[in-house]
Amino acid sequence: MEFVKKRFAVFAIAAGMVFIIVALLLLLFPPEPASTYAVAPQAGREPYRYCGENTFRSGDVNAASLNSLLHLPYLTLGEKAAIIEYRELLGGYRSLEELCYIKGIGYAKLEHIAVYLYIEPPETEK
Repeated sequence: MEFVKKRFAVFAIAAGMVFIIVALLLLLFPPEPASTYAVAPQAGREPYRYCGENTFRSGDVNAASLNSLLHLPYLTLGEKAAIIEYRELLGGYRSLEELCYIKGIGYAKLEHIAVYLYIEPPETEK
């Protein structure tokens, strides 16, 4: 029984040391704010735009270049290139749901990326 108590004491000390080390590392090197990972806003636009239902979006799919889409999370490089190719074929997206026609982008993935995107109607509809 004495052996078990010594093992537990050693384990408790080790766990406490790990906790202290992690806390010190977080104090010395805090994580970057989440806004640094979002798609860069277009020139002349506010960084985030309120589009209802407590969602903030930045990045017009109809105006985004491949370079700006590179910062968009959850998508592969091929899916990002396909967004631009399909946009050129259509002449512009009319809704975010049209992104689901691209191979690899389903409704589940669309829910993740819709936070970062919005649609400005193509010039022909204005």
